[in-house]
Amino acid sequence: MTPGQKPPPTELENLRPSTLPFDPSDLVAMRVRPAQFARMCGVSKQAVSQWVKEGKVTIGPDGLLDPVVASRQVFERTDPGRLRARVFREAMAPYGELQAKVRALESELEHWRTWRHLYIHTDDLDDRGQALRSAIEFEFERLMEAHRTDTLSTELERLWYRHVCGLEQTDE
Repeated sequence: MTPGQKPPPTELENLRPSTLPFDPSDLVAMRVRPAQFARMCGVSKQAVSQWVKEGKVTIGPDGLLDPVVASRQVFERTDPGRLRARVFREAMAPYGELQAKVRALESELEHWRTWRHLYIHTDDLDDRGQALRSAIEFEFERLMEAHRTDTLSTELERLWYRHVCGLEQTDE
């Protein structure tokens, strides 16, 4: 081990929780002025100022920003089609395609959820259909009489309401 190197952390140090309300590694993060961030990204200072104004990038109370965090914020808060910074545009090209694919898949999922809702009730409909068939079989003579007296549709409607809809038809 060289004199400047720290020894590897012991198992006990890895288990000890931090009492700080923040991640200490945030203290050593590089912080730059917005103009420096603009140069890093290949955009104008005005573009970065506009991002700050629109809330796409946040600046710390010291007037500086962390370029890693700011880059992530630009990715998350900007429409890929409207991003003109070359460094971000090239990085986001696959991201825009993925967003479009996610939207298409969400639409298709909604479509299938609608259809699934219809299929959930097929067992119940099969049971009610079987009950209607059994009722027709059981009341066949009565239905034949209703056919002769021209009241068959009324009798079939009564059976439909009772066995398929689960309601007793009231006479009005």
